[in-house]
Amino acid sequence: MSIRYLSTVLCIALAAAVLVLMPQPAATQDSDSTCPALVKQALTELGDNCSGLDRNAACYGYNRVGATFVEAVADDFFTVPSDQANLVSLASLQTAPLDETLQEWGLQS
Repeated sequence: MSIRYLSTVLCIALAAAVLVLMPQPAATQDSDSTCPALVKQALTELGDNCSGLDRNAACYGYNRVGATFVEAVADDFFTVPSDQANLVSLASLQTAPLDETLQEWGLQS
């Protein structure tokens, strides 16, 4: 046997041993037990609220999104889910982090 053949076999055996001895990830849990109901609701509403979004636009997707604009806008502009604004009119967007206690999660599209 050639040294090249032996080194190839050795590399394959070593790779197989590493794969067998590597710690295995825990079995995937059911998404119902790991994904809070608020997340499922928010993602569903995001899809419903922003499904017709035009290019170069932002959509207020779910319950806690703040925005500032480069021009004057009405007080109620971009304040509720499904509201849309052109990107060129936005100075900034802020979304709230997931808070299951307050049932808040700011999502925008």
